[in-house]
Amino acid sequence: MALVSYEAAEGIACIAVHTAAADDRAAQALGLEAAVRAACEDDAVKVLLLSGLGADFTTAEHEARRAVAAVAAAEKPVLCAMDGEVSGLALEMALAADVRVAGEGSAFSMPQLLAGDVPSAGGTQRLSRLVGRAKALEMLLLGEKLSAPEAFQIGLVNRVAPAGVALGVARDIAAKIAAKAPIAARYLKEAVLQGLDMPLEQGLRLEADLYFIIQTTHDRDEGLRAFAEKRPPRFRGE
Repeated sequence: MALVSYEAAEGIACIAVHTAAADDRAAQALGLEAAVRAACEDDAVKVLLLSGLGADFTTAEHEARRAVAAVAAAEKPVLCAMDGEVSGLALEMALAADVRVAGEGSAFSMPQLLAGDVPSAGGTQRLSRLVGRAKALEMLLLGEKLSAPEAFQIGLVNRVAPAGVALGVARDIAAKIAAKAPIAARYLKEAVLQGLDMPLEQGLRLEADLYFIIQTTHDRDEGLRAFAEKRPPRFRGE
């Protein structure tokens, strides 16, 4: 079986990380990076869906950081489906996604401090922005595992699905996003993520600028026509 599989259909790029030996982790992380970049460059892809991120990348930290950076840099929406234990660098990868779906039996942790280490792929920054400073420090300092319901309660994951069906739930969400206007989805993501690092006034200006740009697109015209004609829109990403 391939270390990373890639399948794109109906606007969704499904990228799965498979079980691999420790010696293969570096190649696997590089394969994940390449798959994410390929999906971002494919105009037919509107949404990325990652799965299998429970892999232990401690033997390939440099390569794993590159993969995390590729996920974080994606302009298109990125979803992540998780079943099982997700810790350390694997959780840092999931944090770089936009929407996370977890199976009921999943567990999440940041155990780097237990080994005398610190997160190296954005874990301290993305975790604190996602769940708040106090909860992030608790997870980072204690290194304890959180269950899927606990992770949902603090906002670490967006949905909890029955064990074994997290990928199916995430795929349904991805399909709903892929049916929407892709340019608007990218601009919406840009406004939210960049706005978090701006004063409110600057964030509002960014939102207004992106709004005016959207008005010049074919997709915006199609959305208005579809609404007036009471039919589903046919967005082209133009």
